[in-house]
Amino acid sequence: MGEPHWQLRDDGRLLLGIQTPSGHVAYDSEPILNIKHLGRWTHLATVYDSESAGVTHYIDGVSVGESPITTDKFKLQFGETEIGNWGTPVEYSPQKIRNFNGQIDELTLFSKALTANEIQSLYTMGLR
Repeated sequence: MGEPHWQLRDDGRLLLGIQTPSGHVAYDSEPILNIKHLGRWTHLATVYDSESAGVTHYIDGVSVGESPITTDKFKLQFGETEIGNWGTPVEYSPQKIRNFNGQIDELTLFSKALTANEIQSLYTMGLR
């Protein structure tokens, strides 16, 4: 309960999925990642803000999707974690393995929700 998964969907959406007491909830952006992102550094971020009850996805410091949190407030928690790969149980999804093909430069988890300005600042620092 409360464990998230974050993924890049095959249609170019960023998705944050969370297991909640009432079932699985998915917060996704519009399709935004495309062929122009291949071969170049792209800054991706998703903010889960339980205080303001919203999820916001960012690409290169710009918001590309916002969704209201539709469940009761609870803290996200991390159990066993995989980065860049997800072998899902057969009963959960017809896609048995979803793996990331590319390079991950850095992954950071914060204990608080970052603001839009903080996300923009992280993106700008990454350009240096």
